Amino acid sequence: MMQGDAEALTQFYKAQFEMMLREAKRCCGRDESTCLDLVQEAMLKAIKCIKPLDSQAGVNAWSRAVVKSVTWDWLRKQQRRANKTTVISQEQLHDQPDRQPISIQSDPLDAAARLVWLEHELATLPPQLQSMISLRFRLGWSLQKIGAKFGLKTGAVDGRIRRAVERLKQKASQEYHDD
Repeated sequence: MMQGDAEALTQFYKAQFEMMLREAKRCCGRDESTCLDLVQEAMLKAIKCIKPLDSQAGVNAWSRAVVKSVTWDWLRKQQRRANKTTVISQEQLHDQPDRQPISIQSDPLDAAARLVWLEHELATLPPQLQSMISLRFRLGWSLQKIGAKFGLKTGAVDGRIRRAVERLKQKASQEYHDD
């Protein structure tokens, strides 16, 4: 793997992916999309750092340790980011006592118009993709369960849904001039 053998990389990925995804979910308790990102990062780290191991059990244990390490690093980073944001906000208010936090009120008519627009855009997608998005976001199905329903791998389902959501975000940004 360290030499870039494509077959070795493929075998490692197939053998370790599901276990690493379960481990990431267990360690961070976040949504599946976040866990998939963590597994991707762990796979990259594993490819760079793996050493010859005696058995499959050793590879499994090492893979678990890598995904735990990546997940814990990510959680610590998220915590530091949240703490930094809180500190900055308090400092800004302390330095400028006449400033008060701003409360942004959303216009209900604008929100309703955006929902109508979104429903229209979703209706233009291929039926299978509409179904996948509905199962994922309305019913909260896991990517694995959706994949099983459509005979696709988890990564394929994730990619299709992610690309569709990104296209919708771009269209919404253009339509509503959001940044």
